[in-house]
Amino acid sequence: MRIRCLRLLPAVLLTLAPVGCSRAPQQPPPAPPTLATRVRERGLKPRVVVVRHAAFSRLAWVGTQPRLAAQWVADPNIQAYQPVVGFVSATTGALDPLYDASGHGPGPARFVISPAPSHDGRTLAMADFGELPWRAAPIRARLLLRSLAHGTEKRPAEDLGASFLTEIAWASGDNRLYLSQAYHPADPLPPSGRVLRIDADGRNRVDLFDREGCGLANSPDDRHLAFAVSPPAPQSRWEIRVINPETSAPESALSDAWSPSWRGEELWYVSGDQPDPHVTLPHGFGRAVSRCTRAGAGAPQVIATAPQGRRITRAEMAPDGSGLWALMDDSSLWLLNADGKEWLQLDAHAECPAWSPDSAHLAWAEPEPQMARGEPGLYVLDLSP
Repeated sequence: MRIRCLRLLPAVLLTLAPVGCSRAPQQPPPAPPTLATRVRERGLKPRVVVVRHAAFSRLAWVGTQPRLAAQWVADPNIQAYQPVVGFVSATTGALDPLYDASGHGPGPARFVISPAPSHDGRTLAMADFGELPWRAAPIRARLLLRSLAHGTEKRPAEDLGASFLTEIAWASGDNRLYLSQAYHPADPLPPSGRVLRIDADGRNRVDLFDREGCGLANSPDDRHLAFAVSPPAPQSRWEIRVINPETSAPESALSDAWSPSWRGEELWYVSGDQPDPHVTLPHGFGRAVSRCTRAGAGAPQVIATAPQGRRITRAEMAPDGSGLWALMDDSSLWLLNADGKEWLQLDAHAECPAWSPDSAHLAWAEPEPQMARGEPGLYVLDLSP
């Protein structure tokens, strides 16, 4: 399937940030690297938030508010994919839909996916495929920006072409966005897509890389942008590229690696196995969590191997650097200390984990098979001091 990153497309609620390259805020030193140990010793358990009639495929905290931007389907048994984008309360489970591709919600039906809130929680950026029936015209994804404070919408005038907009990520200062596009036959893109940046007001587009990037991850100081590059052939391996987002200059490349995230200047990622050629998401089945110093230019170091014979599919470092979550090939969710000394299982079945920007909460959803059996929809782990 051509749209490798479609499930990961982020949509972001956003108040328009100032244009230009403002300096990223000073980052505090990483927290002690003992996340899993702290959760075990304190006996922390997730709070169950019952959500009716929603199978989630995307969750992202809206700043430090007790709600998440979300993408879900109301009935996973319907053959046609009809995503809903909106919000879910982290305390009550109440759903607040904004866009509903099923045509059953308020207002015109729109095919909108990948909500990705800005770090300050004031804006939501999304990929907008237009009003239904969108199949009547060539697929043309536009960047959609929605102010959470005023409810106003903006579709940047910058033409991104008739291509699939597959990922959206915010710069740390919320002054620009990084986008990934997949090739569409009606668009004069390279056959492998591209990565680009655009100011938060929708202007000043700059192409950065001539292939589709998966798992866009910018460093806390906005000096580096990392992403996984899909294999050109089924027998090839995923690799991570690190570039300078200002100049697009290449900085480093890591083979047999995917799912990048940052801990200061350290680049963390999943590594160690040839991905399954039948998996279309940007991950394979990895043996280890590894890191590189100096923005990926240092020597790779294995931090921890997967627990109990499992394989790691995705992982993401907490914003405070205390540890990371990891999803396994059996869909179980685990925490790992940043010192690599302890794994801790949180749930036997999990989908789309999401850190809050202050690392005080981790939320995840039950996968669709569990939802079909009537399992609760959302779990929230409180990690605040």
